[in-house]
Amino acid sequence: MKLLDEVNNRKNYKKYYFPADGFLKVFLKGGSTVYVNTTTGDGEIEILKKRAVFYQVNFLHYNPQVWWMWFSDIFAGALIFLAITSLFMVRGKKGIWGMGGVYTALGIIVPLLFLYFM
Repeated sequence: MKLLDEVNNRKNYKKYYFPADGFLKVFLKGGSTVYVNTTTGDGEIEILKKRAVFYQVNFLHYNPQVWWMWFSDIFAGALIFLAITSLFMVRGKKGIWGMGGVYTALGIIVPLLFLYFM
């Protein structure tokens, strides 16, 4: 507790444990962690902070509300519709039966190869 008093974090204490002989790991509220080598007295604090935009965008991936789930499903469907209909917009040698077909095939094959080999 003296260590937590030194870094002004005593009120954020949650729990602790010893992951190995001579090492103490203290968990603090908010996700921060204190690592202490009990034989030498050395330690370090890992402080986690929410990044401004990334936290909010990541939060939306958890479907926080029912309306957001419906909106995201409709939006995904609209994107799929847009992608499929765009294949048939251009006619001729640059369309789906020409060079556009080659690009479409590459757009499908390359990600599949990455999935297969990774």
